[in-house]
Amino acid sequence: MIIMGLEGTAWNLSASLVDEKRVIAERSATYIPAKGGIHPREASQHHSEHMAKVVGTILSVAREKDLKIDGIAFSQDPALGPACAQ
Repeated sequence: MIIMGLEGTAWNLSASLVDEKRVIAERSATYIPAKGGIHPREASQHHSEHMAKVVGTILSVAREKDLKIDGIAFSQDPALGPACAQ
């Protein structure tokens, strides 16, 4: 069974492919503020700008390896509302 995992809360944006024994592929784009803590609107913009590439890379790996994705797991709360709205 192959699962695609998605994480898009707060500062972290990532996607992965896993099976029962290993991580097959992982791609991340981390939001790092210029100064201070997390800025929700900036985190949201970051995720919006990078989501297609992060997920696209994982889907490309699945196609290249001829893998069938059986399910999707995703992060859901607690999180910053604006960062998850994308």
